[in-house]
Formats: sequence, C-alpha cells, structure tokens
Amino acid sequence: MATFNRRGFLKSSFAGAMGLYTFPSLFPFSKALAQSSDPADVEILLKATKKNVPLLSGDSTPMLCYEAELIRGDSRVVTNFQQGFMGPTLRFQQGQKVKIIFQNHLDEKSIIHWHGLHLEEKYDSHPSYAINANESYVYEFTVNQRPGTYWYHPHPHGRTAYQIYHGLAGMLIVEGGHESQYGLPDGQFDLNFCIQDRLFQEDNSLSYLQGGGHDLMMGMMGNVLFINGQRPIKQNLSKDAYRIRLLNGSNARLYKLAWSDGEPLIIIGNDGGLLAAPEQREYLYLAPGERVDLYRDFRSFSPSKMVELQSIPFQVGQGDPFTLIPFEVIGDGYTEKTLPSQFSVIQKLDPSEAINFDSPKKFTLEMTPATGWTIDGLTYEMKAVREKETVKLNTMEIWEFENKMGMPHPIHVHGSQFQVLSRSSKDIGFMDSGWKDTILLAGGETVRVIKRFDDYTGYFPFHCHNLEHGSMGMMRDFKVI
Repeated sequence: MATFNRRGFLKSSFAGAMGLYTFPSLFPFSKALAQSSDPADVEILLKATKKNVPLLSGDSTPMLCYEAELIRGDSRVVTNFQQGFMGPTLRFQQGQKVKIIFQNHLDEKSIIHWHGLHLEEKYDSHPSYAINANESYVYEFTVNQRPGTYWYHPHPHGRTAYQIYHGLAGMLIVEGGHESQYGLPDGQFDLNFCIQDRLFQEDNSLSYLQGGGHDLMMGMMGNVLFINGQRPIKQNLSKDAYRIRLLNGSNARLYKLAWSDGEPLIIIGNDGGLLAAPEQREYLYLAPGERVDLYRDFRSFSPSKMVELQSIPFQVGQGDPFTLIPFEVIGDGYTEKTLPSQFSVIQKLDPSEAINFDSPKKFTLEMTPATGWTIDGLTYEMKAVREKETVKLNTMEIWEFENKMGMPHPIHVHGSQFQVLSRSSKDIGFMDSGWKDTILLAGGETVRVIKRFDDYTGYFPFHCHNLEHGSMGMMRDFKVI
C-alpha cells in the first residue's frame, strides 16, 4: 500500500491503484489514501465527472460536474445540491487541516484552483500541475484564510473557460475566527448563491464559442440565468435578517446589483471576508470571480411581500437586465439581530514600506491583431517570467494595471490577497475596500494595488477572469524567490 508524507501530494493513476483492492467502489480507495501519519481534521473525495443534467424542458444537457464524498469531518463540511450542475458547497473552519483527494474522471487534463486561498504553488494550483484523465491529486493544507466567501474551479491552461462553462465550480466558505463575535446571521439565515449564465443550442446542449471571434472578443455570455446551477427559484424567507453571499461564477458577464425596491445594498464583506465596517451602495458591480456579502433585514416586511435582487442595465452587450433572485417573506422571525457598526480592524498596508514605492510595476491590458488579448503585449508562457514578474519572498510591492481597451477586464492575482490603493474613475459601483483577489478595471481605467508576497516561493498566475480572455493568453506568471 502506498504511503503519503504530511503535506505531500499524490499524482498517480487511480485506475491502476484500484487494482490493489478487491472492492470495486472508490470508497475503499479514498479510505486508503486517507491513512496518514498526521490525519487531517477534514478529508474529502472530490471527483470531476461527466453527467447529463436536466436544465431545460426536453433533453438533458451534457455537463461536467464536481461530486464530493465526506471521508472525515462534520456533516456541514459538504453540502451537495440535489439538482442542477453546481459543485458542492464546502465549509471549512479557520485553522483546520484539510485533505482533498481530487480524481479526474474527465477525458482531458484538469486541476483545481482554490480561488482566494493563500496556498503554496502545488496546492494553489499552478496550471503546470494539471493531471491527465484517470489520475488523482491530493491537496493537504491548513486553512489560514480570513473567514469569508471563496470558491474553487478548474485551472488547466487553455481549458479553464471551457470546463467552468460546462459546470465545474463550487463555493467554499471559511468560518470561525473573529466573525463569531459579531452576531451575524448564520445557519439557515446565511445564504450563498453562485450566479452564472449559459447559452443553449436547439438540442439543449450548451452553445460554446459558436459565435467565433465575437465570443472570444467579448467572452462567453448566455441568455439563460442559473443560480447555484439551477434556474432561479423564489427564496422563501422568515421575517428576519439574512447574510447573502454572492459569487459571480460566470465566464464573462458583469452584473450590476441592486434591490428592486430601491433600498441600498448593505455590504458587509467581499473577496477577503468582512470589511472593517458595513458600507452602502445604490448599486454594485460584480465581475467574474468576485464575491460580495450583503446584509438584508426583512423584519419590516409584511407577509407575502416580495423583493428581487436584480442586475440592472448598464452597458450594451455586457449589462443586460436580469432578475437574479426573488425573495418572499412567508414566516415569522426567530431572532433579534443588530448589525454592528464596526467589524474587525483591517490593517492598511503602508505604501511607503513597499520595496518599489517610487516605481510601481506597471502592467497594461490590451489586444493586438497578431496575438489577441495580452498583458504588456505578451500572451501566456508557462513559468517564463520577466524581471518585473519576479518578486522577493516576504516583501511588499505596488502594482499598477492599466486597461487600454474600451471593455472591462477583471484581474485575478493568485497567492495572497491585496489592497486597492487608487482607481482613476469615481464610479460608486466599485467595491475596493478590504482585502481583494480580483479587481475590475473599466475601459480606459487604471487601478493601483499593494500586495505582500509572504510564506511561499514558486510560480503563481495573474490573469483576466473574463475566462475566454485568460484562455486566449491574457495571463502571466509571477515568481516569488
């Protein structure tokens, strides 16, 4: 029987490994993998599979789906959806040791990126770690992240957009730590929603890049909305206050969030967890890869009163209006809640302590006729970094992103999260407070961020999270030495 070192990883054919056992199911295999000299608090078998999923009336739709089986841990760790294509929601506690056995049952390479988590290169996971069909990969890490809303999705180079569009994604919630002292809505009053859009062909199969160059230019956008992998359904609520976690899991579409009754959005968290204090916006942009946590108090609602979370129109070709999630109050409230005026203190990173304070590194987002979408006129070269893409461990740098094009680009930087220093526009719809890992740049806009490079050396990507742009090459690596 194979042995596994602490914090090591396995990259081997599980088809071959299954021959070591007399049991035909995957469970004995996962039990064998779970044997470790330092058992994790949580162990999960996570499979990427192909499934036919009923999404529209008529024929089912061929999809790619994540399926999870809890090997060790509290039953709340894994929440599977009974319908649709959305991957299971994973809930980890801050400080937990986690072991995840990923098995690739697809017909192509894949690997999982834990979007927003601060992990070493081999667990982040860099596209170079993508495994072949019928191979497995083991992740072992401690959850050192701030409590908040994160997600996981595939990250093989050139196929990330395709695999996410066809269904591979799931939400990841980190709990515990300082959050418990604020009395925020939890349990049944803590809701999480992944917003995605899809386009279909007449036989109910997904239409992907059928528009050719237009779809590559704009990114893949659909006309059918999905919430947690299902068509939107009315959410029946108690007369109470709720925490509403939102993830834009779409390939390319931006959403401009607003309440249908005109009430302001109360924002309590974003990519990196709780803000220093609640903030209000009339509307809020949510770009692919970004997350936001809203607080909404329904205690003043009369029975059967409804309100919708909407995406209101804002830009031709990008900002089509959608009703995202309808809510209806049908029951009495149960708890007394007061939204705190302050949360935990977020230590501001000091620009004067950045090693390049006088000369921020500048990255331009543009398109060239010869190469398509680029960063600094360059497309992706795996683990080929320039001097300015090399950073020193345990230092802090200022990076500046300039969008030279007219369309928006959401930029995601792997590794530790960053803080936004400045933005050239004054649009109130951007959420730049707190900790971020994905930042939206409007057309012609410049954004400056500050980021520490702690704990781990290695290669980490940064790229446009309009996934078709990233797959075309609007991605680079940086190397921490």
